Amino acid sequence: MKATKKLTGIKRLNNSINGNPKFQLHFGNEVVTTSNDSMIAYRISDSLLNKELKIDYHITKKGNAILNEFTQEIGD
Repeated sequence: MKATKKLTGIKRLNNSINGNPKFQLHFGNEVVTTSNDSMIAYRISDSLLNKELKIDYHITKKGNAILNEFTQEIGD
């Protein structure tokens, strides 16, 4: 699924067993999580808060939204 959404919150989760970071990204009332050992997690910082992001994500069988990729909107 692809969408453009405003990032309203970032929550740091426990690291993976390999020590890589993991985050919950809040877009209003929607939550998207980075997958375990994803390199995308290294690109997430507080400077993205309140910015419009183009996100690509998928929904797992359990109904969790997992981030595949994101880019920041130009001019934001």
